[in-house]
Amino acid sequence: MIKMIASDLDGTLFDDQKNISDNNRKAVAEAAAHGISFVPVTGRPFGAIPDNVRSLPGVRYIAAASGAVIVDLEKDEIIHEALIPNALMLEILKTLVAGDYVVMVFIDGVGYVSREGMERAIEMAPDDATRRYYRQYRVSVDDLYEFTRSNGRDVEKFTVNFPYDDNGKLIGEAACREVLRPFENELHMVSGGNINLEVGCAEAHKGAALDVLAVRLGIENDEILALGDSGNDSDMVGHCGIFAAVANGEDTLKAMADRIVPANGEDGVAVAIRELALGDTSQMQDHR
Repeated sequence: MIKMIASDLDGTLFDDQKNISDNNRKAVAEAAAHGISFVPVTGRPFGAIPDNVRSLPGVRYIAAASGAVIVDLEKDEIIHEALIPNALMLEILKTLVAGDYVVMVFIDGVGYVSREGMERAIEMAPDDATRRYYRQYRVSVDDLYEFTRSNGRDVEKFTVNFPYDDNGKLIGEAACREVLRPFENELHMVSGGNINLEVGCAEAHKGAALDVLAVRLGIENDEILALGDSGNDSDMVGHCGIFAAVANGEDTLKAMADRIVPANGEDGVAVAIRELALGDTSQMQDHR
């Protein structure tokens, strides 16, 4: 029996314009009416999660920054953090700045980027919706290293953005992973779709967030339905009872999934909720 639904946002719950369809919203409400918690588990920092997500029925907890931070909305408090120490982040930034990478650093629910980095990230973005997202939810600073040093706070995660080829593969990701290899024992790295490389501390990932939430809610991991579309969602596999990938998801993720549901623009989340959590099998099919 499913007692919690953990859903990615971008590319999964959101359509390509980053909206939530009425059907997806209704299905979340139906799950809530059956006492099933709905938990957004997203790579976004907490400050970039819009009100239409926070106000969904059944949403009390949000796992943000790819699991580095879990917030209890009812109590308005952070109940879990797994952060990159500021000193380590500064050491990494020195290396990345020397390599001329586009880096975004996430601190206290906000994503920061250099002014030059913002311009390059917008230029490399795969679509207008991503460009709008950056303009709305990223804060530009003159010097990202100096800002991170003077801020002094530990870091939720950082991302490195790349251009992409005609197949949606990131150009330069492998080289960046080699640059970060000296720090690999202290970090957890995953591909964030066709946008970036997402990096948190070794203990911060979406699967670990599901473990924390299961304990918090007093449920077993196999009572969790998880949904996603890209590399950073693969960490939820093995930490849930059922993992469903949307049809627009990455092929490697779909190969790992228990079920393939319709694409994010075709109410895939609603289908997953009704079939896999609420037991409505009247229209069940696999969308591989």
